[in-house]
Order: sequence, then structure tokens, then C-alpha cells
Amino acid sequence: MDFDFSQLRPGPWYPSIMFDETRAMQLVNMYLRLIYEQFPVVSIDEETEDNGNLAQIYRRSWSGRFRPRDHTVSINASKFHSMVESQGRGIRFRSYLFLFANYLVHEIGGHLFITFMNNGNHDPRAQTPPHIASELPGFSSFHRGESGQRLECLLFGGILEADREINRDDGEIWVPYIIKREDYGENIGFRVLQRAIDDTINYSEHLMACPQNKIALNSIM
Repeated sequence: MDFDFSQLRPGPWYPSIMFDETRAMQLVNMYLRLIYEQFPVVSIDEETEDNGNLAQIYRRSWSGRFRPRDHTVSINASKFHSMVESQGRGIRFRSYLFLFANYLVHEIGGHLFITFMNNGNHDPRAQTPPHIASELPGFSSFHRGESGQRLECLLFGGILEADREINRDDGEIWVPYIIKREDYGENIGFRVLQRAIDDTINYSEHLMACPQNKIALNSIM
């Protein structure tokens, strides 16, 4: 279903919902309904040179009607093929599924939602408000926020990252971990629990990380 926004208030919708929870929920539910009905295009990018970037989204300006399928999530082909090759290998395959699922949430739940909220602004990338940003210093600029990382902070209590273990080739699965604000700058992260990975894939509630899973980041990068 297409929604015609041309008769609504022009310009970004952020000011109109800052103190209106009901209006905010209406827009969130409207966006989710659009995503459910018309998921963005997902492509496998064979030309990416950044092997550390699992996914990114290419957003377009829009006017009158917001169509998620006009926007494309690009998946790192090297990591995608590694995931396919790991099928049937238990933890490694499930870890790939977990990472790709959460990167889709980052791109679609964070960045594309901001494009929707910009209400057809001509520049879909430049208008992320500075206050919609990571809670960690150094991950957002003063002039522009980072909506994907802000969403991760709300969901996980920190930023979700992944790096491969030392002494493994780049085809091995990276270790997913969370960097919390209180540990930023200490070279410490919290390794995501295997139970959390399994429960995510099984659509179950879970604890993402716990103090017992604190790790030194230089042990995995």
C-alpha cells in the first residue's frame, strides 16, 4: 500500500513529534507497515573494496509517496559467500545470520527510517539530526548524527561491532561484541552471548551480553 504524504506538513517531521508520543508512534507504525509490505531491494555487492563493511544502504530522495523498494541495501559479497559456505557448520553459520540480521536493522531501522522522517528532503543523507546519534564519543559528528548506531544503543546498550579473531584468516567469522559508553576508550567490549545469537535467529527474547563476557578488543582484532 502506498501512503500519500503530500498533504502533510512539509519539511522533516522531527520537530512535530519531539513532545508528541502518540504522533511519533503513528509514524513509526506507518513506516513499519510500509517495510512489511514492500521491503527494500537487497543486492549482493561483488565490487565492494571494504571487506570490513558487511552492509550499507543507498537511499534516494522521495516526494509524495515513500516506497521502500526505491532504496537498496548492499551486502558485502565476500562475507555473504562465506556465510553460504558455512551453512551446516553450526556456530559459524548462525553468527553470520545474526550479524547480517542486525546490520539490516541498523540500515533499515536506523538510516532508512531517517530518510522517511525527512519527508522527501532532497538530500536523504545529510539531515540526520545531531541529537540522533551514538552515545559513544567519536562515532558521530557535531553536525550530523548516526541513526543506526543510536538505534543499537537503544536496543543493546551500546554499539554492535564485529572483528575477526587473531590468527584466523579473513574468511573466518568475526566475533560480535558490544562497546558500551562506560567502557569506551578502555579497549574493552562485551562479546555477544552465543545464546543471544541463537535466540535472535529463533525469534526469542534474550540477554545480549553480560559482565562475564567482557573481553579485551586487542584479542580479537
